Amino acid sequence: MNSRSARVISLPTREEQPTRLKLASARRLDVDPTGTSFQIQAPDGKVELTVRITAEGPVLTFAAASIEIAKTSTLKVDVDELTLRARKHAEIECLGTVSQKVIGDSVTHCEGRMQVDAAAVAVTSDKGNLSLESKHDVAINGERVLLNC
Repeated sequence: MNSRSARVISLPTREEQPTRLKLASARRLDVDPTGTSFQIQAPDGKVELTVRITAEGPVLTFAAASIEIAKTSTLKVDVDELTLRARKHAEIECLGTVSQKVIGDSVTHCEGRMQVDAAAVAVTSDKGNLSLESKHDVAINGERVLLNC
C-alpha cells in the first residue's frame, strides 16, 4: 500500500423523508422510506389511515369520519377477540336469518329497557333450569297461559 492511500470519511446522513404524493380532496399519501408503512393525511395534517406492514401481515388503523365496507358476497372476520363500541347508537339490520352460536356463556346487560318483538318466541333450557327473576311484579299476559303442558 502506498503512503497516499485514500481515507474514508463518514459524513452524518440526513434522515430520509417519506415519499409524498398529493391526493384528491387536498389529502396526501406519505410512504415511509423503509417501505414498512404508509399514511393518508387530511388537509389539516390529521392521519386518517395508517397501513403498517408487519411480519404477521398488514395492520390497518382508521381515524376517518366514516368507514364503509360494501361487498356483494361474504365478509368474514376471524380473530381471537372482537370488540365493537358505538358511542351513540348501534343498529344491526339483517334481511335474512340471524344465527348465533356461543360455546361458552352468553350475557346481555342492558341498563335501560329491553324489549323482544317477534311473531313467536321460544326459550329452551336443554341441560338446566330456566329462571325468571324480578325485583317487582312478573306479568304473564296471553289468551291462554299453559303450565306443565
